[in-house]
Amino acid sequence: MKKTRKILPVSIYDLYGLENWLEQQAKAGLFPVFLNSWVTFIPTALPGTRFRLEPRERDADGPGPELLEKCREAGWDYALTVGTLYYLFYTTDPCASYACFDGGARREYMAGLKRRSRRSALIGWALFLISATLGLWGALHFQSRFDVQPEPFAGLPLLLLNLFDPAVLILLSVLLLFYLQNRRDRKAMKNSSRPESAPGPVPALSRARMAEHVLTWVLALLVMIWGICRLLDIDPLDHIELDNFHRPYVAIQELETREVLPWEELFREDPPGGQSENYGRLRFSLLAPVWYSVTQEAYSEDGAEDRIFSPEPEEGCTYAPDLDMTCFTLPIPALAEPVARAQLDEYRLVNLRWSYRELNVPGLDFAILAEEPEGVWQMAALGKGGRVAVYRYAGTEKLEEHLELLASPLIDKN
Repeated sequence: MKKTRKILPVSIYDLYGLENWLEQQAKAGLFPVFLNSWVTFIPTALPGTRFRLEPRERDADGPGPELLEKCREAGWDYALTVGTLYYLFYTTDPCASYACFDGGARREYMAGLKRRSRRSALIGWALFLISATLGLWGALHFQSRFDVQPEPFAGLPLLLLNLFDPAVLILLSVLLLFYLQNRRDRKAMKNSSRPESAPGPVPALSRARMAEHVLTWVLALLVMIWGICRLLDIDPLDHIELDNFHRPYVAIQELETREVLPWEELFREDPPGGQSENYGRLRFSLLAPVWYSVTQEAYSEDGAEDRIFSPEPEEGCTYAPDLDMTCFTLPIPALAEPVARAQLDEYRLVNLRWSYRELNVPGLDFAILAEEPEGVWQMAALGKGGRVAVYRYAGTEKLEEHLELLASPLIDKN
C-alpha cells in the first residue's frame, strides 16, 4: 500500500491544531499510521473522519481495556500511540460524542507538560549561560603559567572572527530555531490546557512553518556531521599539501639565502609521522572570507650557528628553518590591524619575552616586527587595506630585510 509522508506543520503540543490538521488530511483520504515531527499516511481515510488526542498512561504501550471499551461504545476507535505523549482515537460517525473522554484530565495533563517544559527551558538556559560565561572567561583570561608576557584581551579580534565561522553560525541558528520552536510549543500547551469550550484559534497551516521545520533538521544534521568530523579529527581543509594549495604564500626557499629543501627531498624518506611538514590550512569567516595559513619547515646540509638539527649525531648538524604565515582578507579594513596583532599574539611563544617595533613602509598601512632576545625567532605583521599577512620565522635571515617579499601576498595581481 502506498504511503505518504508529510512534515507536521503544527506543534505536536497543539492538540486542537493537530486534530484539525489530521481531519483536513482525512478529507483527502489520508489516514495516519505514524505521527511525530513527521507523519506517515496510508490512503484509507474516509472524509469526515474526526480525531481525538488523549494523554498516554505512563509505561503503557496502548490504552487500557476500560478506556478502549468506553470509547468503542461511544463510536471511537484507537488508531496509534504518538511517541510518549498521546493516544490517537478516531471516528467516522458524525454523531459520536466526546463524552467518553475526560476533558479535565487532558487539560491537567497539558498543564503538567507546560510546567515540565518551563523547568527544562530554565535549566537549559542556565547551562547555556554558565557554559558561555566559562568559555568566554577561559578565552579571555586563561594564561599559561609559562607566559612571561600575558595579554588577556589580545585574542578578542580572532575570537570575533571565529564567532562568524559558518559552522558556529549554523550552530547558533539551530539553537535559535529550536528556541523559537520550544517557545511555540509552550504557547500551544497553554492553549491546549484551556477548557474545550474555548480552545482558542487554530494556527494557520503555512508553508513557511513547514520550511522552518525542514531547515531546522537540515541545519541540525549539518551540525551533527560537523561535530562527528571534529571528534574524529576529520578536516580535508586542515592539512593540504602545498602542491595542491593554490593561495598566494611566501615559500621558505624564497626567504632563505642558502639552499633548503623539504625533509623528504633532502633525506629521501618520509617525514616523521608520515605527513608532510609543509602544508596549508583553509579557514572561513563572514568577517574574513579569505583566511588561510601555511606551515613550512626546510633543511639544509649547510649547518649554521643557529637553528641546528641533526638526524643522526654522527652525521653532523643540519640547518632547519621554520616559517609559519597566516593571511586574512577582511571586508572591514578597520579590523586589519587588531586582527594582525591578535595573530601575532597567537604566534607568540609564551616562554620568550618579545619586543615590538612599528615600521613605516611605503605602500603598507602598517608593519610590525617582533623579536626575542636570542634572535632565533622573529615575527612580522603587514597590512594593506583589508589584507593582512602575519609571519613567524625561526632561522638566520632578518625579516626586516625581506619586507617586500613578505608583503607580496597583499598585492592584487589581477
